[in-house]
Amino acid sequence: RSRYLASVQVPPVLDLLLTDQSNPRSLAFQLVALASHVDNLPRDPGQTVLTTEQRICMSAVNSIRMADVGVLSEVDDIGWRPRLIELLDELALDLPKLFDAINHDYLIHAGAPRQLAEIRPEPTK
Repeated sequence: RSRYLASVQVPPVLDLLLTDQSNPRSLAFQLVALASHVDNLPRDPGQTVLTTEQRICMSAVNSIRMADVGVLSEVDDIGWRPRLIELLDELALDLPKLFDAINHDYLIHAGAPRQLAEIRPEPTK
């Protein structure tokens, strides 16, 4: 209310929660911070193309930046906001892909443990 000086309306709320990059609680702020962290991950200095992680982050950030809160707040015949649901579903699919890409590229994937020496029982006395 203090920001928009009016009663609570859906478009300003969506703006505040989704697209406002200056609000630390907004999705846009969090995605931009995540993209910055991904950009700082170690990689081959000779690599000139974007990594999978960078492309996923860029796509998510661009989806939020390009979102029109007026369109997202439109309600259909049954009271749902289909464009908002579509945007959030898209992000809900992208973020696990980001996790998988980071997991694949940066975390150790050890195989099954192997026994390197034969274990023999100690002789009884």
